[in-house]
Amino acid sequence: MPGYDGGRERYSVAFEIEDFQDLLRLLDQHPQWRAELRLRVLDAEWLGLPPQFRELAEAQRQTERRLAELAEAQRQTERCLAELAEAQRQTERRLAELAEQTDRRLAELAEQTDRRFAELAEAQRETDRRFAELAEAQRETDRRFAELAEQTDRRFAELAEAQRETDRRFAELAEQTDRRFAELAEAQRETDRRFAELAEQTDRRFAELAEAQRETDRRLAELAEAQRETDRRFAELAEAQRQTDRRFAELAEAQRETDRRFAELAEAQRQADRRLAELAEAQRQTEEQLHSLLATLQHMHRDLTELKGIGLEQRYQRSAAAYLAPLIRRAHVLSTDEWVKLVEDAREAGRLTDREADDLLEADLVVRGVRVTDRQPVHLVIEISWGIGKRDVERAARRAAALARLDYPSVPVVAGRRLLPAARERAAALGVWQVLDGRVAKPPGRPPERAG
Repeated sequence: MPGYDGGRERYSVAFEIEDFQDLLRLLDQHPQWRAELRLRVLDAEWLGLPPQFRELAEAQRQTERRLAELAEAQRQTERCLAELAEAQRQTERRLAELAEQTDRRLAELAEQTDRRFAELAEAQRETDRRFAELAEAQRETDRRFAELAEQTDRRFAELAEAQRETDRRFAELAEQTDRRFAELAEAQRETDRRFAELAEQTDRRFAELAEAQRETDRRLAELAEAQRETDRRFAELAEAQRQTDRRFAELAEAQRETDRRFAELAEAQRQADRRLAELAEAQRQTEEQLHSLLATLQHMHRDLTELKGIGLEQRYQRSAAAYLAPLIRRAHVLSTDEWVKLVEDAREAGRLTDREADDLLEADLVVRGVRVTDRQPVHLVIEISWGIGKRDVERAARRAAALARLDYPSVPVVAGRRLLPAARERAAALGVWQVLDGRVAKPPGRPPERAG
């Protein structure tokens, strides 16, 4: 059959239910093909497919289950992350509030401490001033006491001298004793008065000194109270500091808990990554099995397409006169020997290049006859394909043109079950006839006598 061996790669159309029904009809018509089909289809790889399908289905179920587990783990991870983020926001808010409160309390305490220290310093300065005044008053009192003592001693010395003078002069001034005694008594009264005044002044100064001492004691008591208040405020500050330290310790513990939750979350993420890696490996194995199955199916599809092409070519070889009756009469299918001789003679004569000759030898079918319209000899160069594509149309036109250059009037024809849309447009452009399921269609606007 012309061009059969070199044309297998052209059968690449889609396999459909209609094609399968055609295959079954072919097998019914040619029972001897069943053994060959079984050898081509039911090989060891195909026989091993049912376990592989079961394994693939089980792997798919496991994959779906693992995906569901992974999705649940992811949701739990997201939920934990949300809880952790909320806890982190709570912690940050508490920390901000605590920092704000601590700063405010420290500022207040610092302000109060500065104010109390200022007051205490002022009180201390007042106390020092009062102590200085009291010391000065004490020194004045001591000086006055010294002067009084000196005056008293001097007066007593004078009195003693007067007494001695009195005793000495007693004898001489006996008559004057009463008078002088009276004078002495008067002087004694004056001395008593002066002593009374001095005593009064001394008591008054002692009272003033006692009052100054009481004022000093009162200021010291106030200073002591201020010191106690300062100690109390410092104790409160120390307690607040302890509270702050405790809150910081709680915050550090919360941070450690957060770190622990992050560590658990990281471990869960690693577990998820490991499960995802396992899932990816299972997916890769599934894809490998699918690729293997796809390769097997493609191999089967090629074999089936080849069988369909063989059956279709054999049908057109057997029924060429019937299928091509609208085009030619006295149809004669060129045998392989006839076709090879025609092409090789043209090659040897130099009328065809090697490339053109090899291309012609790959023609699916060549039929000789006379045209119905003018009864002139003509050759039909036919490309046969189950689903006719654009390349089939171009091959038929190219090979018919090459044959026409050898002075053999020729018409390009494509034959098959269906014509793809792109091939239909190309056939109209190149003037290629179509034979679809036994029905001949002329290219629009292209008469047969000018085809090829």
